[in-house]
Amino acid sequence: MSVNVKGYTFNFKRKGDELEFEVETAGRDAQQEDEEWIQEYFRDVGKWETVGTAINSLLGSKNEQGERLHDPSEYTIKIAERKEGKISGIVHLSTQERGFRTNWVSGASYTVPIEEIQHQIQNVEKWRYLKKSLGWLLGRHQV
Repeated sequence: MSVNVKGYTFNFKRKGDELEFEVETAGRDAQQEDEEWIQEYFRDVGKWETVGTAINSLLGSKNEQGERLHDPSEYTIKIAERKEGKISGIVHLSTQERGFRTNWVSGASYTVPIEEIQHQIQNVEKWRYLKKSLGWLLGRHQV
């Protein structure tokens, strides 16, 4: 399944223990600015899910996995290649997060599920809208 965002198409595939990505730049050559945009976009992955986890926690719901499953700092994005209309790379979990998730799934080797990252990519715009809305509200009203 591809995820389309603002003129970019994100594709993911598993290669051993790694999750590879390829981002197409809508029929034009990929530039340094595209690479920077993709890196910035990945920095917001998981933030919307963290808001949901925090709200559930405030409402008294227990999440045995905790917020760590959605912490964007646990992902490392490495750009491998920029060629013509595509930028490719690898999504890594931090050593700490990989260990946490491995223990959580009874010792099985753990890699980022494709569905997880696709879902989080789709939710980045929700996070950015919430952040912008809160900034506007807090900037105009005394708290």
